[in-house]
Amino acid sequence: MAIAETASTVGGVPFDYHAIESADAEEAAARQSDARRLAREQNMRIEFVHAHGDPATELALLAHQLRVDLIVVGRSARILHALMGSVANRLSRIRNAPVVVVVP
Repeated sequence: MAIAETASTVGGVPFDYHAIESADAEEAAARQSDARRLAREQNMRIEFVHAHGDPATELALLAHQLRVDLIVVGRSARILHALMGSVANRLSRIRNAPVVVVVP
């Protein structure tokens, strides 16, 4: 999905996609920094990948490319989860590998 405008309205409320994207990027960077530190402390290899598309499909493709034995994903609390099914459920149907769901 391409974003044609930097700001628009959603339900009459101003919506700035780029401001939200910037805040998300800052939070992601902080979480990646924490994950790198924890992995280093445990002498583990860690890699971050940024992909666009359907999360379940992209994760399944990456798992196949990396030949992983186990996929770990976080649980979604979004309302769309009930309507569309979870990434973990769809991922387990796409990829023939165990999927563990971590509850925050």
